[in-house]
Amino acid sequence: MKRLSIALVALLTGCATQYDYPTVDSTKAKNEISRLEASLPAKSRLAGTCKEARDNIFRTPNAFNSPYYSRGDIVQLACLYGAVDGVNRDAAKADARKAKVATLQQQMGANEFTRLGYAEMQQQYENGYEAGKAVPTAAELAVMEEDYRERDKSRQKAAERVKPKPKPVKTTPAIPMPECEGIARTLTENAIPRGVTVTMQEFNKTAGELYMTCAIGGNDGHQHKKTMPDWIQYNGGAYLDAYQQGYAIGEQR
Repeated sequence: MKRLSIALVALLTGCATQYDYPTVDSTKAKNEISRLEASLPAKSRLAGTCKEARDNIFRTPNAFNSPYYSRGDIVQLACLYGAVDGVNRDAAKADARKAKVATLQQQMGANEFTRLGYAEMQQQYENGYEAGKAVPTAAELAVMEEDYRERDKSRQKAAERVKPKPKPVKTTPAIPMPECEGIARTLTENAIPRGVTVTMQEFNKTAGELYMTCAIGGNDGHQHKKTMPDWIQYNGGAYLDAYQQGYAIGEQR
């Protein structure tokens, strides 16, 4: 059985004179795997992805006439070399290997190429390459971090623009608005869900706030102001209704 070099070039492009499944020295393979894993970005999942490819060898029938461990080493190495090239965005190297593998396939024939595991090795290299290419480079990370900081600043500015929802301050209406008492009571009664009981204190508190909201609306209507206070829009519901009804009455005075 032909023993191939540990280098991926030999693993993927070595043209065998004897058509046997390639094998590698286990100790050298482990050392090379450790070296390649150490060269990958620390927080990426690339090393784990290539280990999963190796582990899958032990979950499926041994389709090729080779020891499991040697086949697992080769698959993991192919994936790791691809991952390194992907991280480095080394498209030229990936294309060159692909061309050499295509030549090897033509020389061996498609069936033999697949049977002996060369197709599997190339596929694992390509899987590793795509996974590595998906990991952001240092320059891309810097841009992403800058974008994040800008978005965070925008969110903070937006949060600062959002005003609290203050309640109406008790003030004497600028114009008489006796209608607001009835409007406030009606809106308060309508706001209480059917079957729910509230205390008189709770009822009077809400009715008082709606009365002042209606009075503010009447004053704004009388002065023909074009915009309502922000807090009324934030509170919405009955407060908005009270303001609008008061505004319509004040507008006629």
